[in-house]
Amino acid sequence: MASEKGEKLRQAALKYRDELGHDEKLRYEGKLKLIDNEDPYEMPTSAWSEDESLLPSVTYPDIVNYLVFSPSPYSLEDLKSYKGLDAYNQFVCGWVREKMSRVVNDNCLTTAKSYWLLPSSVKGVTFRKCSEIDFTSAKNLKKKLDTKITACSGHKAEVTPEKTASKKWTPEPKQDELSHFFSALNLCESKPAILSIVPEFSDSYIPQPVKENFPTVLSELRDDEALCMNYSELLKKCQKIELIVSEEQVKAVESATREQSNSKLWHRFRTGRITASKMKNVCNTDPTFPSQSLIKSICYPESYKFKSAATQCGCQHEK
Repeated sequence: MASEKGEKLRQAALKYRDELGHDEKLRYEGKLKLIDNEDPYEMPTSAWSEDESLLPSVTYPDIVNYLVFSPSPYSLEDLKSYKGLDAYNQFVCGWVREKMSRVVNDNCLTTAKSYWLLPSSVKGVTFRKCSEIDFTSAKNLKKKLDTKITACSGHKAEVTPEKTASKKWTPEPKQDELSHFFSALNLCESKPAILSIVPEFSDSYIPQPVKENFPTVLSELRDDEALCMNYSELLKKCQKIELIVSEEQVKAVESATREQSNSKLWHRFRTGRITASKMKNVCNTDPTFPSQSLIKSICYPESYKFKSAATQCGCQHEK
């Protein structure tokens, strides 16, 4: 029975590989190399564990290295708009329910004794503290040995004097010298970071809070529960949303986005809004199954910027 079950797992793994396209198969084989070419589909269920303590600690660089530098069908631009990916939607909707792990290779130097091989001529190495170990190079050891041999033979050895690094002593700066130095730094066009901890100049480094009374950005209306709703339920939910923009908020947005494409807030307030350049595409797409690229360009205008000779000329001469 066990061999029968193993054969079924092997056939399922082969079937999964055969159904993959050329690029997908290369990515799949590339990921298998990272785990000693052990195919998860060929492993029995008993080989997996639900113990979360076996999972390694994950940091931000680990996530970046896996998503960006490992074989993946997604580009960097796709990952920036991760909320539109199928994997994200499947996870949010609860399709990913169980997580299991398996230790592929536990023979590492952090959990086991080092397995460095000794030379055949050495039968054993005694333990010594670092302070008792002579780290002198083989070249200098030979020089010392030659000096001792020459001294024992009665001849004077010509010993090259060792060069000792001369230590330069720098006096501690006086208070008036520091004040003059900080004042000179303050006159620079850039803002030196050292002045942020000098009480005399630190006030200019305090972040200014956003005093403008900006209206609610459409991206702030996101609700994870809406991901699992159908089209009619989404329409009912949208009808209940009410946005009120005061005249003061209108003036604040107009003042903050006068630089238009050169302003970061300009792209932020365009989030979720159907502009004139998108109107034709919006009218042609199916509301029940809209174009994913169109949705991304509307919801993430800063990541999906359209550039052409005409738009670049307009951005350079816009007022």
